[in-house]
Amino acid sequence: MSASIQAKPTTPHVTKFAHKYVSVRYVWGGSTPRGFDCSGFTKYCFQRFGIRLPRASWQQGKVGVSVKKEKARPGDLIFFRGKINKGNQIQHVGIVTEVKKGRIRFIHSITHKGVRYDWLSVSYYQKRLLGIRRVIRA
Repeated sequence: MSASIQAKPTTPHVTKFAHKYVSVRYVWGGSTPRGFDCSGFTKYCFQRFGIRLPRASWQQGKVGVSVKKEKARPGDLIFFRGKINKGNQIQHVGIVTEVKKGRIRFIHSITHKGVRYDWLSVSYYQKRLLGIRRVIRA
């Protein structure tokens, strides 16, 4: 799997496409609109625009280039450790959809809630943030 930055699509394409799946239920191992897990959702959204991501969130964490939180922009992948995992192993991924006054909003598929938006400013996510990676060239 190539870790290079792709030239297309534009970020509004990916984020608008992802928005269509808000409220789709969470399904472990799911990678279709019938149900998504976190990495199945990101893989599905990017694949629609010709960007091939690996299947697992930890593998997606090796694609593209790392960017600082302060440089995040819509279309970037955002990675988190799990609820139980206190180490630095990626166990969750979402797509940055908005950066407003330093606040980051992202869309992801989460257990028991399905595809939804959250803000990184929520302490649950702040504590678990592992990094942000860019796979779309501006």
